[in-house]
This record gives sequence, structure tokens and C-alpha cells, in this order.
Amino acid sequence: MNKRHAREVEWSLVFTPSEYKHWSMRWLHPEFRHVYAIRQEGDYWLKVDSGGNLLSTIILTVEDYPMLRDYTGQKATIVNVRSVPALAHRGGLCYFNCVEVCKALLGIKSFLTFTPYQLFRSLTHERNVLIKKPKQKSARAATS
Repeated sequence: MNKRHAREVEWSLVFTPSEYKHWSMRWLHPEFRHVYAIRQEGDYWLKVDSGGNLLSTIILTVEDYPMLRDYTGQKATIVNVRSVPALAHRGGLCYFNCVEVCKALLGIKSFLTFTPYQLFRSLTHERNVLIKKPKQKSARAATS
């Protein structure tokens, strides 16, 4: 995709406890054991999820779930993020999990962020900017 045609996309990252049984779950924060991305596209919700061994894309109707919280439930922590993923370059080496899928969607290159709680802390920490917006040309440069 051409940089001029890249558009900012808003995703909602949904952090949840997980009922999935895996040996690594004992080391994860109890309220942040899984993360998936969801966004509204017109009359539909587009959900991208990596649960277990599968990568899935699910389309839900806004008619069935008018508010995101109707789908996620009250236990979920939701973080809204804007990014321009086409401008980011991703490395090839990673541990494929739900966090890596969300990082790829957002264009995040933080190699040492590999648990849902680390991703949550990185996105919500005031000084840490993982998602950079494209630089805007100044008004003076545009008129020159």
C-alpha cells in the first residue's frame, strides 16, 4: 500500500481472562490472559482473534450487538487505539500468539511485548508511544 493512501484505522483491543487451558496461563495476569481486536465497519463488527491454535476472523452484525460492551461482557478491558499499519515494518521473528496478531494489526514493533498485560501497559502508559501517527506537513511547507 502506498504511504499516501494509508489511512488511520481505529481498533478496539479487548483484554479478557481466558478459559483456555494452556501451561503458560499460570504466569499471566489473571484479568489479562487473552487479547483480540475488533472494530466497526459500517453495519458490522470485524473481530480478529487468535485463540488456541487458530487465527479467526469473525463478522458480527451491529444489529445483534449495538454496543461493543454487549458482545464483550463486563469483565473485559477495552482499549481504543488508532494506527496506520501500512506505514509500519514488521520483523519476521515472533512467538505467534494473540498479542502478536494484535501488534501486527496495529503495526507495533515492540519485540519484548509478548503478554496481553505487557501490551495493555504499553498502550496505556503515558510516556510510552508505541503507535506513531504519520507526520503531517506544516501549513508553511504545504504552501511553498
